Amino acid sequence: MADVIIVPGRGIYPDGSLYADPKSRVRSAVELFSRNTTSKIIMSGGFSFHFKNTTDVNEASAMKSYAVSLGLQPENILTEDKSTHTLANAYFCKKLYCEPNNWKDIIVVASSDHLPRVRYVFNKVFGPEYEITYQKSRRVIGLFEYLKQMVHEIGSMRLTKKWLGVIKDGDDQAIRKVVLLNRPNDTMRGDDKVTFSFNYKGVTHNAHSIGSSTLPDMKDIISVHALPLTKENKVVVVNVRSRGVDMMGGHVESHEITPLETLHREVSEEAQVTIRDTFLLDVLEITSELINEGDRKFILLYAAHIDTFDEFTATEEISERIVLDIDQFAAAYFGNAPEYIHSLYDKARENKNLFP
Repeated sequence: MADVIIVPGRGIYPDGSLYADPKSRVRSAVELFSRNTTSKIIMSGGFSFHFKNTTDVNEASAMKSYAVSLGLQPENILTEDKSTHTLANAYFCKKLYCEPNNWKDIIVVASSDHLPRVRYVFNKVFGPEYEITYQKSRRVIGLFEYLKQMVHEIGSMRLTKKWLGVIKDGDDQAIRKVVLLNRPNDTMRGDDKVTFSFNYKGVTHNAHSIGSSTLPDMKDIISVHALPLTKENKVVVVNVRSRGVDMMGGHVESHEITPLETLHREVSEEAQVTIRDTFLLDVLEITSELINEGDRKFILLYAAHIDTFDEFTATEEISERIVLDIDQFAAAYFGNAPEYIHSLYDKARENKNLFP
């Protein structure tokens, strides 16, 4: 009996319904499950970077809903909704589910045109310690469309081997770097959606979440901030005299070359801590009457782990360093955006599993 079945996604319509191919994959996975081959299925897929997504429903959620409509119980289905391509499907399934649960015997379901690349990628990501069986789903597209997909797969396989060819099978650190460099479409939050608003210098500023897939040019970044976690999963924040409780961080200085250079300087100056394992959580695009065309307009938010606490001394800018539960911070945050703060925290905690 296998430990788990993994179903990589492959497309979703603007109304949130699945393409025919992933539907066929889900049907095959449900059939396998019904034979008592496993007790868990992972539906894997966020939004493919090959498509312009206009729906809030990610591939993993849509596949789970479809599987439930076929009779599978929701508690038997796990979802991985971070991935934007096949490599990320494999990496996030391994780090989020298979590795923590010690699931070594895995079945992967994919369509015949996609299967050669799926096999190459999953073998590369999981490595020799895992036993992976590959199951072909039924082809449900016409011959012409199938040939188009095969041409696409030839190019994708060439690119994938360029990414991974020199990497040893199962080398998490090397594969992680490739995943982080090739995440072109993490979320489909609309650019016109105001995530939250805050008052700065007496003027309302609107913050628009645009996801973490693209790092803005340094010349366009206003400031860089961290949401660091302790070993107890508490958050370390600061009380800024001019505005209240906030994430540590601050404005980019003209000589700084990278956002992380700014971040490490700011957390040291403001909170007198050092951090490690930084990971970009989100990019906020800021709009207000104070920001003109050509001005810096992006704020970067990073997850991190606290490395060291130095003795804290209050400054002219910062009155205290505070360790809070997430509910306490969400309630106290000066931007009054509790749902957004909780979403960042959830992502930061997942990051502790993905990027130890």
